[in-house]
Amino acid sequence: MTNIPIDDTIPRNRLQKLVETAETLERSTDTARLAEEIYANSGVVRSLEYPLVKREGAIPLPAPTYATSFVTTHKKACRCAAFSEDGAWIATGSDDATVKLLYTAKLRPHISQKGEPVQDEETQRPNFRTFHDHTGPINEVTFHPREQLVASASQDSKVLFFDYSKSSNRRSTHAIEESYPVRSISYHPTGDYLLVGTEHPVVRLYDMHTMEALCCPEVADHHTAPISQVRFSPQGNLYATSSEDGWLKIWDTVSNRCVSSYKAHDGAEVCSIRFSRRGHYLLTAGRDSIVRLWDLRHAQHLMSVNTYTGAKIQQSAATAVFSHTEDYIFTTDEQSLSIASWDTRLGTRNPFTPSGHNQPIRAIAFSPVEPIFVTCSNDWRARFWVFERV
Repeated sequence: MTNIPIDDTIPRNRLQKLVETAETLERSTDTARLAEEIYANSGVVRSLEYPLVKREGAIPLPAPTYATSFVTTHKKACRCAAFSEDGAWIATGSDDATVKLLYTAKLRPHISQKGEPVQDEETQRPNFRTFHDHTGPINEVTFHPREQLVASASQDSKVLFFDYSKSSNRRSTHAIEESYPVRSISYHPTGDYLLVGTEHPVVRLYDMHTMEALCCPEVADHHTAPISQVRFSPQGNLYATSSEDGWLKIWDTVSNRCVSSYKAHDGAEVCSIRFSRRGHYLLTAGRDSIVRLWDLRHAQHLMSVNTYTGAKIQQSAATAVFSHTEDYIFTTDEQSLSIASWDTRLGTRNPFTPSGHNQPIRAIAFSPVEPIFVTCSNDWRARFWVFERV
């Protein structure tokens, strides 16, 4: 028999503390305080995978407050943004066909003495690079999970890859050329595959070593209208796609077959899809101005566990994202040009926060590791936000 060594780093009274916390949970409705106790005593990474039980009279988490610390400006509408896996880099894409790359650590201190956000044209600014190889608007940007590569999808029907490991690199290293404008891309967690969604209804899965494109052979599995967004699950065993046809589809990565389809927003276009950190939940936003949270843990059947309402869109596609702890969900209200947020578990909407943009917000991207995020707008600007209180 093999002896298993005792881990001395684990407190000897940990089990007792967990039991005491569970007993407290049964008696209390103060979710804000309980959240802190549970995560502190369990030693787990704070995320949506450990939800508090909804109870009548439960107290929602305090509304987060945040402020803009930096603004970068493109020459046309800013359409998309993404953080690298470690949160160290931010990429933004624009209608001006450029991709900007910014270093997060050098953005954070850029708050002027007057409390106004610093503009990137001022003398002291974070180091960034601008890539110019596209000839059409940028629809989405994403980072390779392991290598220093940023990929961009464009209306010019190309996916370009930029190596940012050296500051001298300004041109794309390789490309994928499609027959239709590329709307959305997503890396497999290993970086070995890339999902590509275009204005054609068939999603392509590229092997990044051979650059071979794989498609599902069953015609009935495919969407019937242009693709809105594609996303791999964090484990890579599934991926999700959405389309203008109103369908949300879940696919098995190995077989490349659709395993379930849902009219997630009652037939309205599903504009945005996000997996939770451990892949148990899926967040969607639709043209119906509704954000929904789905539980994926019931075999091949999605179960709606929460609905978030109150933010309206008119023309731009809706985008909804998790905060870095998954305690909050963020989207935008197009009518008031504000940022909207909800308590993820209770569905309680917080007061709108003015965005500082003077045109509709096209996208929100949240850091995976800390309370910072970026908003992209038709006013040509990307605003970098830092939480003042979480």
